[in-house]
Amino acid sequence: MLNRGTHLYNLVITSFIKKIAGRPRPDFISRCIPKTEVSFTNSTYFDRTICSQKNLSIISEGFKSFPSGHSSVIFAGGVFTSYYLYHKIPASTPNAALFKYSLIVLPVLTSLYVSVSRYIDYWHHWDDILAGIIIGSFCSFFSYKFLFKDLAELDSDSYIPANQQSYQQNIPDNVILPLN
Repeated sequence: MLNRGTHLYNLVITSFIKKIAGRPRPDFISRCIPKTEVSFTNSTYFDRTICSQKNLSIISEGFKSFPSGHSSVIFAGGVFTSYYLYHKIPASTPNAALFKYSLIVLPVLTSLYVSVSRYIDYWHHWDDILAGIIIGSFCSFFSYKFLFKDLAELDSDSYIPANQQSYQQNIPDNVILPLN
């Protein structure tokens, strides 16, 4: 589909933030398997040195909780698909409008289901998921706005990609254009 740019922007932003501001996942203690000789006090800062886990990739993955990559990717695709369906499906009757809006909500509900499953499975904190949702939604909004027409226009039957708008000319009906 046309949302490859959405996912590319989203993955770059999410990966950059994970590298800069990543924090421990909720299951970090079970990944780390702390050494028993370490004394835990309220004023002590811990890093990888307290872990007895030998596999460093498991420990490194444990520090990549913020933001949720699954939430950002699935919302980037879901919101983009909802925008696309909104502008592509005509709603001429009340029943068609009900069908249209029901269909538009499905990608967002699916995205929400995947995002909540990351919290339930104890992989992310709630604010990791919220940050992923925000990043994915903004990436899809800006990508759709860049690729297609103005989102403020409510006429969903006039579907014109943004790159073709400049080729349209205001030609009167009575003018006959020569065919080359």
